[in-house]
Amino acid sequence: MPDFVMHLSKVTNHLTLDFVIPNNVCKIIQIHINSLFSAPIFYGFKSNWKEGLNCLKRAKDIIKEKGLPEDLNIIYQTGVCRLKLDEENKCKGNTEALIADLLEFTRRCEKDDRQRPKSFYHIAFRYYCIKQIEKATHYYNLGLETEVDQLPFFMPVKSTQKEIVEVYLNVMNPKPEMFKQKAKEPPKTTPTFTKDDLKKKSEQTSSTTTSTETSTTSTTTSTTSTTSTTIRLAPSVLDIHRARLSVESKQREVYASKIRDFISHINSKPTPGTQHVQQSISPIHITARKAPQDIGDKYKEIVVNEFDPNRDMVYKGRFLKGIIVERLMKAGNMGAHSILMDNKGNYLRIMIYDESVKNQSVADQTLYVGQGITIIDPYLRVGLDGVGAIRVNSLKNLFTDGAKPNQVCFYCFKESDKLQRCGNCKSSYYCSRDCQAGDYKLLKHKSICFKP
Repeated sequence: MPDFVMHLSKVTNHLTLDFVIPNNVCKIIQIHINSLFSAPIFYGFKSNWKEGLNCLKRAKDIIKEKGLPEDLNIIYQTGVCRLKLDEENKCKGNTEALIADLLEFTRRCEKDDRQRPKSFYHIAFRYYCIKQIEKATHYYNLGLETEVDQLPFFMPVKSTQKEIVEVYLNVMNPKPEMFKQKAKEPPKTTPTFTKDDLKKKSEQTSSTTTSTETSTTSTTTSTTSTTSTTIRLAPSVLDIHRARLSVESKQREVYASKIRDFISHINSKPTPGTQHVQQSISPIHITARKAPQDIGDKYKEIVVNEFDPNRDMVYKGRFLKGIIVERLMKAGNMGAHSILMDNKGNYLRIMIYDESVKNQSVADQTLYVGQGITIIDPYLRVGLDGVGAIRVNSLKNLFTDGAKPNQVCFYCFKESDKLQRCGNCKSSYYCSRDCQAGDYKLLKHKSICFKP
């Protein structure tokens, strides 16, 4: 391998593959036969899988011309290149044909071959991409079984495909049945909150909640005829902390802890193109637009319980309002994740795949805990864990209320002028030591507490 690299540098005058042309690589392969599968690997680093396949075909021809014994690594590399090339085409190819080379390699190679477990993990990842979870689980388990045949100092096998599938099979496992509720009929009336109502609710204690609901109902009736002076808002952030005492708080705990575990697994061993959950020195500020005042005339409001949790669907002509109750966290290059609470106190995961949210620094400047948001034409996507989430492909469909960052406690959502920041990650804010301890123990803050 070192001879191959040295010769490669002499031919190209650079170690960068932008200057490597197939003919030169073919000449190097003719001289260094033992490194005949190294060229596809180098092309793989540049994601040029098509050229990698061409190199493998030429390598096969050279072996036949020289009468050399067949190298099974060529079969393995061919299978990997074909899968990678099809992933760039959004996995539209025939899966059975694409994995044929890898299956042949697993049948013919030695039991302790280092590439054997990785072959099964590549196949498992392929089925994971096309949402055939049973087959993905089967080949993932085969990979684990073949790891037993490896030498001790090669254990455990490191594979990006293995880690991704493992996260979804173990961390993002199916949730309790309480989160797989059937879609409910939309309510006949949706409560309307005015600014005066929010001030009253923030000052009242939990013992006067009943009287507050009565006054809110009367306000709803009176504001029907005076919509011009009424502002449609989600519940006050000063009152949201009482939701922790209800059954819905358990839903938040499960969602938050699972998302944080997921982020931790993805970012603990970053691959090229991924970044840790941390701030940068000069973060880019992205300001989402404020919702137009006539949004209620063009769209109809929808709440979490009205979504059908069993199928993917774009709810055209509807808009979802709520408050961000979880820090928007970037999961490598797989999108940014957060949790929203609607004006009924129900929770729903949201995922943002806008290209402008490139890293955690941008994510921290896009949405804040305690910020009110509005999503038009919400797209509900059912995840591999069977739980739905709102997917936002473009920030053009998302509006905010213009709230300032770090104005509420990240755990109980109380508003305070004297919030204390986590001394380690410097990204989470709390109103008291009790809230910081609760976030650390109950919601697993430790899993995302990375130093900036």
